[in-house]
Amino acid sequence: MAFTGWTRDDFTVFEIPGFEDRMAEIRAHIQPKLAALGEELVPRLEQETGESWFAHVAKHMRRTVNPPSDTWVAFNRIKRGYKATAHLSVGISAHGPNVVLVLKPECADKEMFANNIRRRASEIARWSSGNANLLIGDVPNASFETLTPAKSVKAAGWKTIADDLLRPNREFEAGFRLPAEPSDNRFTDLVLSRLRDLLTLYRLALP
Repeated sequence: MAFTGWTRDDFTVFEIPGFEDRMAEIRAHIQPKLAALGEELVPRLEQETGESWFAHVAKHMRRTVNPPSDTWVAFNRIKRGYKATAHLSVGISAHGPNVVLVLKPECADKEMFANNIRRRASEIARWSSGNANLLIGDVPNASFETLTPAKSVKAAGWKTIADDLLRPNREFEAGFRLPAEPSDNRFTDLVLSRLRDLLTLYRLALP
């Protein structure tokens, strides 16, 4: 299956009340598109980086009551699983599509990431100042007003982010919201450009 783009109906899936009904629509209509995106983006990421990548479509297996407010396909360099590693994701929520770098609380790469941020805080601040649309926070779900524009974060702010990440149960998300409007197969080109932007941060989690 080739990725054919998003429709307005895809965004409204996340307004369906009830776990079973929303998950049924996600499985039927959203997950196949995410799988297709994964198939298309993996070889392009590999060409971009010269490294092996793997796509993982979120299954939400731990959920039984509360329906997911967003879903995604994650990309990392490990074939089995992604939550314990820094990963890139392409997702969709009621707000629209998003492209995000995620380090979850259980991520084994958090210390490496935080230490590299502290060591290179001034360099990262210069880099982020040129990314006008890069946001820090719960990019898929938070109200826009509660997200932090990365362009406004100075070196001291990045050091604070690094210190906070090392506290228990903390996670880090940074990424882009894409227009909540119908898209076609050219969407993958836009996504790849945003993934390329996030690779700068992603590499900070690597040895």
